Amino acid sequence: MANLRGGTFEKQVKDAFHRLAKFGEKRHGSSDHGTHSDALAIKREMYLRDFAKFAKSIGIDGKINDWMGDQNLLKEFLSDRIDGLSKSTSIDYISGFNSMIQGLRESNITIDRGADRAIDLVRTEVKNWDKPDYRVDRSFQNPDQVISNLQQIRFESSVIAEIQREFGYRTSEAYELAKNPEEYIKDNQIIGIIGKGNHEYIAKPISSELIEKLQNINQLPSHNIYLKHIKEASENDQAVAHDWRYTFAKETMESKLADGKSYNEALKEVSKEMNHHRPDITEYYLARS
Repeated sequence: MANLRGGTFEKQVKDAFHRLAKFGEKRHGSSDHGTHSDALAIKREMYLRDFAKFAKSIGIDGKINDWMGDQNLLKEFLSDRIDGLSKSTSIDYISGFNSMIQGLRESNITIDRGADRAIDLVRTEVKNWDKPDYRVDRSFQNPDQVISNLQQIRFESSVIAEIQREFGYRTSEAYELAKNPEEYIKDNQIIGIIGKGNHEYIAKPISSELIEKLQNINQLPSHNIYLKHIKEASENDQAVAHDWRYTFAKETMESKLADGKSYNEALKEVSKEMNHHRPDITEYYLARS
């Protein structure tokens, strides 16, 4: 077994694409996960570029196939990528990504079994979206303590966590703000953060205290180190950074209801703040927080 060739993600994506290509070849049953059609080629190029973009956005490098085999990282990526998609589209994406991984393994590329565990976890969660008796407590039940613990572990990790909790940003979006605060913060407002589908978040007020923390960041941790810190701080091996987004949904919804807003009014506002285009997506978060 081997690694993908190339010193950059771009070159590795091209190598993976070519290794998977089996245009004009007869498919050999269900055990053949090669790329036999133009339509599948387009999807697989998307999967590869999606993952490479995610990895780049959180500041990691190395070999794509190594990171795909990291259970925690792949779970984080899939949770982030299907955020806002319908149940059927999410299942299609996960299944397609899984098939691509099998194809890369058949092409002699090493991908650890952590990938299979991550895919099974996320797929099970998605399949149970519409079951009222299925609940996954994804929000942090003691967020103040988790933040406090993170401050003791590493200052920069605590700042990233505060950003995610305060504003509901995905991990890559929080890192983008932390890397370039001067680009996005104007007059104590965060303006211009772009979410999935190139949809811009609404402007969000930010405290002077948090601005000062952003200015005092020395070096951001790699995403994998950040994940490690979250698990340590929360004392939960299953915790991932995306869980802050569930925490934001829960806390913001509770706050709006406490202020006297109706459920539908509060839901609409929380959905807008999370950059969701449908309230039922936000309800999914609330049901599992």
